[in-house]
Amino acid sequence: MNLLRNINIIKATTIRLTGSSSQLSKAIDMAGFDGCLFVAVGSSLTAANSSKMKLFVKSSTAVAGTYTKSLYYAGSSSGLAAGVNKRLLCLDVYKPTKRYLKAFLQHTTKVDAILAIQYQGRRPGSSAFMNSTTIAGSTVYISPTTA
Repeated sequence: MNLLRNINIIKATTIRLTGSSSQLSKAIDMAGFDGCLFVAVGSSLTAANSSKMKLFVKSSTAVAGTYTKSLYYAGSSSGLAAGVNKRLLCLDVYKPTKRYLKAFLQHTTKVDAILAIQYQGRRPGSSAFMNSTTIAGSTVYISPTTA
């Protein structure tokens, strides 16, 4: 199985999140996909970050509509910078009931990016991956022993 043909990777935030309030990602259109994994990425630049964080998802039936927050979240009591560990906060949304999703980081101080990885495309190979504006390059390596 080739994972790249069945997913779409989107950088859901366009700048490093450095504010002290909550942050909201851009809208992710779920048409054609069964799920989306949101990943908030910390780094060594967030070493002083020790605040509690929660990653929610908000959803809407229209891209410019009213987004409602889900009850479920991924959380961290120590932020995203415990040495080289605990740098990711992940929330998987499988078969959302509304078409558009946004990641919502509550009580953030510093986060490098929020990635949205859409998966289980209903038509494998038909995703917008190759037309993505956030992917600089990709490759697939097939081991000679499996060919």
